[in-house]
Amino acid sequence: MTVDAVRKWRRRSIADRLDGFVDEPRPVRPPTIGVDQVEAVVVTILEELPKNASHWSRKSVADHSRLSKSTPARGCGGPPRECQRAEAAC
Repeated sequence: MTVDAVRKWRRRSIADRLDGFVDEPRPVRPPTIGVDQVEAVVVTILEELPKNASHWSRKSVADHSRLSKSTPARGCGGPPRECQRAEAAC
């Protein structure tokens, strides 16, 4: 904890009481892919099988959807196979 942080908190608490301790909204990076693309990837993973494979891999999803290899994993928080299991459980 720095002295500057404590000073900022004291200033906020004096001016705004308890509301002064709430963080201000931070800027968020806009999504790089649209909702339609995300939906298309999820539908593909759940309803189709990849060519010459028994399950989707991160690379095969990315190649099929023309996205980067890391994008499909960020979509559901894990590898495509885990997404399939999570969706099937719902």
